[in-house]
Amino acid sequence: MRQSAINALLKDQLISSPLLLLQNAIKTPDLIQEQPDQMFRGSQHHVFVLSPKEGMPPVKIFLDRNTFLPSKVETIENDPIHGDVLIEVFFDDWREVDGVMFPHLVTHELNDEVIEERRNFVDINLKLKPDAFARRVG
Repeated sequence: MRQSAINALLKDQLISSPLLLLQNAIKTPDLIQEQPDQMFRGSQHHVFVLSPKEGMPPVKIFLDRNTFLPSKVETIENDPIHGDVLIEVFFDDWREVDGVMFPHLVTHELNDEVIEERRNFVDINLKLKPDAFARRVG
């Protein structure tokens, strides 16, 4: 797989998971830049820019000033047809699961296309059998 394809997959995973984003930001504070607060959906948000990895575009993170939960992330992607395009991911319907907050509605927007992921439940710390991901032949 080409490095650009690997970076695209890593970026998609990163921007789709607010917990992964925040974990990266905490682990590598030197890769975070604070920007002035911005209004989003009628409330002030702290804004940070994470430069996740060389060759990957920066990711702008909007944290709600009241809840400190991510409301939105945005980044630029080089689309083969449209050139550089803005990708926005919105996080809504936050619920606590075993003491951890998770968004139960994640919406991706790219060039007027919307992909909505609604989560009915979230399980964490699952106990998997050792061969849960073993390749089955036959």
